[in-house]
Amino acid sequence: MSPELAKTIGLSVFIPSLILLVVVSVSTALGTPRGVRAKRRDKQVSRLDREASESRTRSEVLEIDWLDYREIPKPEIIALLRKYGWAYRDEDLGDAAWVLRFDLSSVGSRESAGQG
Repeated sequence: MSPELAKTIGLSVFIPSLILLVVVSVSTALGTPRGVRAKRRDKQVSRLDREASESRTRSEVLEIDWLDYREIPKPEIIALLRKYGWAYRDEDLGDAAWVLRFDLSSVGSRESAGQG
């Protein structure tokens, strides 16, 4: 292999790698664009809304993984689910999930106690 061929091969590998590194670094530094986050949030809100209304007929306990709804703040999740009669009960932070639990039976008792 001639030195010129080795140099050409080296440059053809090094330059694209350097460009990729710069692009990834800049994208990471800038973060996710607001428009993308807003679209994700809208989809997550509609999915949570659908889940809240459908779960009322299936069970008295609703467990959601907050990591599936990471664009929605916890107080907003609680307020949205309260519209459907779900009361926040507790949460469980595990290795792969952050589960928020809600139930239907404690709505009246928590609101009368001032915790609703």
